[in-house]
Amino acid sequence: MFVVLADALILPFQLAFKNEKQDGFDEFWFWWTTILFGLDIIANFNTAIQVDDDGSRPDALIRDRTGARLGAPARGWFGIDFFSTVPWPRLVSIFAGSEEGGGSTQAAKLLKVVKFLRLMRLMRMLRMAKLRKLWERVEDEIGSVLLVQSMMLVRILVIVVAICHWSACIFWIVGSPESLITDLMPNEMYQEFAQVPHWTTIYRTHGPEQEVWRWVDRPTSESYIFCFYWTLGVMRTMPAEVTPVNLAERVFVLLFMFFALSAFAISVASLTQAYFKISERSRSFTDELFAVRMHMKKLKMDQQCRPIAFRVLKP
Repeated sequence: MFVVLADALILPFQLAFKNEKQDGFDEFWFWWTTILFGLDIIANFNTAIQVDDDGSRPDALIRDRTGARLGAPARGWFGIDFFSTVPWPRLVSIFAGSEEGGGSTQAAKLLKVVKFLRLMRLMRMLRMAKLRKLWERVEDEIGSVLLVQSMMLVRILVIVVAICHWSACIFWIVGSPESLITDLMPNEMYQEFAQVPHWTTIYRTHGPEQEVWRWVDRPTSESYIFCFYWTLGVMRTMPAEVTPVNLAERVFVLLFMFFALSAFAISVASLTQAYFKISERSRSFTDELFAVRMHMKKLKMDQQCRPIAFRVLKP
């Protein structure tokens, strides 16, 4: 599951900022995840299956290998695992390289489509539905309400970071003249799209008599940090450094601002609620201890007995 989460962050970055600039890490990550998820498929065909009955046998399992082979695809994960694990781009690249003459044109078109099929690896995010059951088991093992609530607070922050990361990658794709989207466009549409201005290709300067530059020419790390900063800024207000300059960019910014308004409000409310849950425990204990102290004073209990009672009451 941690590999699935990491792939959900790495893959959008690769598709947005490294569409045609794959390096050694990208090659390693591609084959490592492909092999790992392939072994996971094989393991699923050799894993015992829990019987879904009326609940009278909650621990009943099908342990024979034949039943496991027949039952694994029925779980509903096999199709997602298979189509998201098979290295479709590499297979079509091999097919395109072997084509000659008129067939090479068809192979080139298939290669463009397969670039989009890389997104199918994100279908593994559906397996995150299992995290809820796993999280419930972790909560039972922790045994500390304060620690669980603190982890909930961290989880909300991680979700906000993930939203900004995904939005930053999409913002760069929408504003880039050469991206995964343009690879799938017909030639006529691509020519029209290339002629309109883009926020990544507009020349900028930091001041009078300063060097002129474009975001498309800046280092990848600097471009990503700016897109992340811009996305986080849009969740609160519109940053002045970059504004949309064509229809596609304006539509994306408009939709994202509606989404960001709701996401930011929900995130702030969740953070506030999580914080109050953490602080409420200490405040509630202080109020209850004060009530006990007043009750002991009302009973005119001996002063020497009160410290002993307080030490018993304190957790």
